[in-house]
Parts: sequence; C-alpha cells; structure tokens
Amino acid sequence: MNYLSIDYGTKNVGLAVNNGTEIAFPFKSVPNKNAISEIFEICDEEMIDRIVVGMPSKMDRTAGALAEEIKAFVENLKEEIKLPVDFEDEILSSEQAGKMMADYSGKYEKDAVEAAVILQTYLDKNG
Repeated sequence: MNYLSIDYGTKNVGLAVNNGTEIAFPFKSVPNKNAISEIFEICDEEMIDRIVVGMPSKMDRTAGALAEEIKAFVENLKEEIKLPVDFEDEILSSEQAGKMMADYSGKYEKDAVEAAVILQTYLDKNG
C-alpha cells in the first residue's frame, strides 16, 4: 500500500511517501496555496492509496493551535481527492525531524522530513 503523509503548515506543506515499503521517505515541500492541486497530482503519479495527516497536540494531548485549520484543510482535500485520510499525532515530530536533518545534508526541506517522521510513526503503529 502506498501512503502520502502531510505535515500541514500555514506557509508550506511537507509531503512524504513510503513507495510501498515500511519506510517513510521525505518527498518535497509545496506552498500552502498550491497544496491541494499538488497533492492531487502526486497521489495520481505515485499511486497513493491512503493519506496520513499530522495532527498537532500539546504535551497534555489536547489539540494544538492549528488543529481546526488542519481539519478544514482535510475537508477541502477530501472534496478533491477521493482517498481515505487518517490523522497521526505529530507530537515531538519537529524535534525528531531536527535531529534527522543532519543526516540529509540539505537534500530535503524540513517540512518534508517532518512529514516523513509522521508517516514513519503511522507505519510503525499500523504495520
């Protein structure tokens, strides 16, 4: 199964894929204003079966600041892309992505690496 994960941001949206494997790979970052059309094309080109969207939460597990904006984005996304969408808690994904950035030596943007962390967490949980 091919997954696309989304790390939503107000300026940029990070994307990651798994290419049918159990390993998430950073894909790219796209401007928020073009995100849905870009995601539509990527889902077609990469034969995506399911989308995983990072949902921010605070350390006490309550909804993060962007939660409502992300839910609205996902509703718009679902209107354009007829694929199942799951949410994955992205708590501490920024910290993990920061540690991974040194390994990528500038090959990927931070948003895409954060999307890969979200997807890897999802894949690890869901086998």
